[in-house]
Amino acid sequence: MLKITQRMIAKEAGVSVNTVSRALNNKPDINPTTRRKILKIAKELGYVPNLLAKSLKSGETKTIGVIVSNLFNPFFGPVVYGIDEKIRKKGYSIIICNSDSDYKREEEAIATLVKKRVDGILITPVKRSSLDASFLEKTKIPCVLMMSQFKAKNFDYVGFDDKMGTFLATEHLIKKGHKKILYLSGPPSFSLSQDRLIGYKRALNKYGIKIEKSLIRSVTPKLEEGYKVVKELLSKKFDFTAIVAFNDYIALGAMKAIFEHNLKIPDDIALVGHDDIEFASLATVPLTTVRLPKHLLGEKAAEILLSKMKGQKKKAQHFLLKPELVIREST
Repeated sequence: MLKITQRMIAKEAGVSVNTVSRALNNKPDINPTTRRKILKIAKELGYVPNLLAKSLKSGETKTIGVIVSNLFNPFFGPVVYGIDEKIRKKGYSIIICNSDSDYKREEEAIATLVKKRVDGILITPVKRSSLDASFLEKTKIPCVLMMSQFKAKNFDYVGFDDKMGTFLATEHLIKKGHKKILYLSGPPSFSLSQDRLIGYKRALNKYGIKIEKSLIRSVTPKLEEGYKVVKELLSKKFDFTAIVAFNDYIALGAMKAIFEHNLKIPDDIALVGHDDIEFASLATVPLTTVRLPKHLLGEKAAEILLSKMKGQKKKAQHFLLKPELVIREST
């Protein structure tokens, strides 16, 4: 395949290579008619700019790395869309990496993005490890955390008020008369798992309900894991009448297990999720859940990162977006 160069475009347009370069790089000191002519010829010839050469010259690759904990979870679609909307306007593109909630894969993803010389990184950390935090600081690549944090608080962070989210979910069930409420928590290594567990406990404490360790189970945030755990619990003698899940995926897995035991939702067991993914309202029994402004999270994180990349933000900023309880038929 013939590689089209600026010299070929210059010859076709009857201008200098320098003029072609100025036109392609949108420089102001060029006649508008000449610019249009050059751009038209470049398009007709199929010219593709050498981004590697550009990055070596400018020190920028015009790419941003995004590391998410579970690409299979539709929760991240609106988040990434919000990021893309924000950065695309500034001429950047995205490289997406999936850690699959695995710390080793997260480390590999960070190393890959550093090797690719991305201009900034957005990450949902799997662990609160100081190792990744230290490594990212040493690279000097601007970084913003999303949803979960490192132990070090000197990173910019955009997340949700997760304590409030599970508090609202648990309080809703308590007001419905439930006192034995099973909480399917996320992995304890996630800072948001810890915050959501705090919200659950706060609601129980507020209404004078005893916190029982047997009613708190850590679950990998996947549909099949929610199904397995609840199926196992229902196969034995159980006394809970309601479930609050760490996310909608776990809740939907729990819903399947409940149905397989010929139990009714919410008559036998009430169920609340967290995130309000698209499938939540389309479930066999539409799921009561905690709605999170996912698109806004992506936009805000990208906005902060772009500012950091320009050197405008020095002090670490922490933003918590407000959740909203959406009541449907599952409660």
